[in-house]
Amino acid sequence: MDSELSFLQVVSASLPEELSNELAALRSSSSSEALLDNLIRFICGADCSYGDVNQWGTQQAIVRRRLGELLASSSSSSSKKRPNSDTGAVAENPASKRQKLSTSLIGNDAEDPPKFTIHSISVSSPIRKKVDVTIHESSIRFINPNPKPDTSAIEAIVPLSSLCRAFLLPTRGKPKAHWTAVIMSNDVPEKGKTPANTGSVNPQIIFGLDATTTAALSSTLYMEEQDDTRTLKKGEETLPLLQQFLSHLSLPHPPVHLSIEKIENFGRFLQQGGAEGVKGQPTLAISANLAAKPGTLWLMPQGILWGESKPCQFWSVADLIPSGVVGGVKGVRTMTATGRVCTVILTRKNAAEEEIEEGRAPAAAAGDEQNLVGEETVFGQIDGKEQEGINQWARKYRSAFGATKSGDVAGVDVNVEESSEARVRSKRSVAGSGQHGQSQPQVNTGPLTISQMIVDSDDEEDADFALDGAGGSDSQSELGSESGEEGSGDEEEEGKADGSGEEEEEDASADEDEDDEKLRPKHHPLLRPGAMPKMSRAAMDIVVDMVERDMVGHGTGQGGGEEQDELDD
Repeated sequence: MDSELSFLQVVSASLPEELSNELAALRSSSSSEALLDNLIRFICGADCSYGDVNQWGTQQAIVRRRLGELLASSSSSSSKKRPNSDTGAVAENPASKRQKLSTSLIGNDAEDPPKFTIHSISVSSPIRKKVDVTIHESSIRFINPNPKPDTSAIEAIVPLSSLCRAFLLPTRGKPKAHWTAVIMSNDVPEKGKTPANTGSVNPQIIFGLDATTTAALSSTLYMEEQDDTRTLKKGEETLPLLQQFLSHLSLPHPPVHLSIEKIENFGRFLQQGGAEGVKGQPTLAISANLAAKPGTLWLMPQGILWGESKPCQFWSVADLIPSGVVGGVKGVRTMTATGRVCTVILTRKNAAEEEIEEGRAPAAAAGDEQNLVGEETVFGQIDGKEQEGINQWARKYRSAFGATKSGDVAGVDVNVEESSEARVRSKRSVAGSGQHGQSQPQVNTGPLTISQMIVDSDDEEDADFALDGAGGSDSQSELGSESGEEGSGDEEEEGKADGSGEEEEEDASADEDEDDEKLRPKHHPLLRPGAMPKMSRAAMDIVVDMVERDMVGHGTGQGGGEEQDELDD
């Protein structure tokens, strides 16, 4: 037999006697021997003896992967040891600690074909291992590139139908520029610990890559005709590769990518904690602790993400409780005692309130205060310097808090300055429409719009710093009437007083318009919600001296009389 049939010779010489006799019966001609030899070559991963054959390499890889799965399933069923006859105890199998893979998820490649693979990357969830991450038509598989003979090549499988959000974040706390990909199946993580040998109800996928490769990194794009395998050389950027990976995910919400223009800007980002979000909107990255566990709070236009550490959580702006609900609870609150460290409290709408809003619960349940409080999550050990940035984010997007889930709120961008100007214009128009300068309240009879939510979303404490637009006309009319009464004695003086009163009223109205133009929150910090006026020590001393003089003057009546006599003279 020639060298081309050496594979068949080796196998036939080493087979058991029964199989060797059956194989000899099949070797009736040279064509059958060549067929058997190529079959063995195909299974072993060798080249075809005929030369180049179409789809030889692609189909060979598929068969080897499927054989590995069959080998692992057969070995796992036969590796169970019998109990010891003396103790009756079952020896612990190390494979039992691994996550169980559902047989319904392990389908063949014909039913679930692969789409894209990143080879040999470190994954921290759902497993902690260096694996090949492959996106299939209906699942994401984590495959061990070098499996042991008695283990399966597939380490974990996550169905794509269970995933809902994806984030691509700059990693904090790394000496080098680094990216972290977070793919979530639910905004709220499951409570309690799940057993190690059972699959998670809400799986999360977390893995990272250096911004520039330190070694060669390959990826494969699967196509019908021929697979496209590309390799990134050392020093090349990995951001396009991660973006291509996320583009193959079919998620209800589009992936959120917090971009940094240049790799050199990573250092500035790590120090300042800011990045450019979607459409150039700024995103805050704040270090915080959740139950003594450090992590990062990402404040972005879509909501707030607690990321980079398991389990990740996400608060959509529509899930945060708006202002004015039962008990005055807000979706985002900040608290501080010393000013150095602050605490952030996020309140999420619970399931009962969502059912009431969507009409799936009876209206009587809306009066139940216990069902509408929401779920609070407290983040501590936040630098006090971050408090103002958090409050600004809450003021900017508070109009979208508690919005119905009729659509994605990722594109909502509320401009507080424009809304404040709209409120001033509406006050002017309402003040001029009433009789004798009195404003008439407008009653909203139609559906509530976002602009109306902005006008009605002022907090109670904002009234202390509000502009007296409507009260100005009333006070001016009172002043005009008083001036008219004082000048009623003399006809000439009365005419002059009336003329001067009209001029003063016009000047006062003009000054009021100018004050409305100037007194804006961006120009006057005291007009912002929660602002406290500061008083200097000299002003406090003057006030104390005035109070003391008044008290002493009232106590000694003679001093007050002498002052009155001197004034009379």
